[in-house]
Amino acid sequence: MSAQVRPLSSESPAPSIATAEVIELQDDGYLIDHAGTPRPARKAHGCLLRPHPGDLVLVSFTEQGAHILQILERPDPQAENHLALQGDTRLEVSAGKLHLEAPHLALAGRRLQLRFLHIQGLARRLTATLEQARLHCTLSELVTQSRRLFARHSERQVETLDATRAGNVQIQADELVQLKGQTLLSTAKKLFRVDGDQIHLG
Repeated sequence: MSAQVRPLSSESPAPSIATAEVIELQDDGYLIDHAGTPRPARKAHGCLLRPHPGDLVLVSFTEQGAHILQILERPDPQAENHLALQGDTRLEVSAGKLHLEAPHLALAGRRLQLRFLHIQGLARRLTATLEQARLHCTLSELVTQSRRLFARHSERQVETLDATRAGNVQIQADELVQLKGQTLLSTAKKLFRVDGDQIHLG
């Protein structure tokens, strides 16, 4: 699709550029104060920041009306800076915080590197497909209501203590269960049962 260029005729008045102050936000745009006269204005498509009352803006005046081109000054340094994007996407920058909200967010790249002191996540459902995953941490805590792990091969190595506390522990293998150590202790308060076709001790 090629772009269409519409040349201005000699009878078309030249647009004028001036500064104005945003008075208030309206349903269909903004109300600005230009040379002491309130006038309606719309935000130009190229102006990404959303104007706020009190902002000093650069305005273009044409036959189609007034369009806010750029925000020159914002007297309130704590005012929220919203990038006005299409759809339900919102990007907000305020007081050193970055907030991105969108119905669908997609990131693509060959390498992603993140450095944070604290990460907090909340999701209703998480699906990840990984060829290899590594996690190096001093302390890891996992709190889940239900957890299932399906793996073709699983290996775990703990240097000092590996403790499991549960109401019931069930270990089931199709072929072999092996417990090996220098000392093996097994204690039951009520019942200790060993059942098998053959039992070898010693």
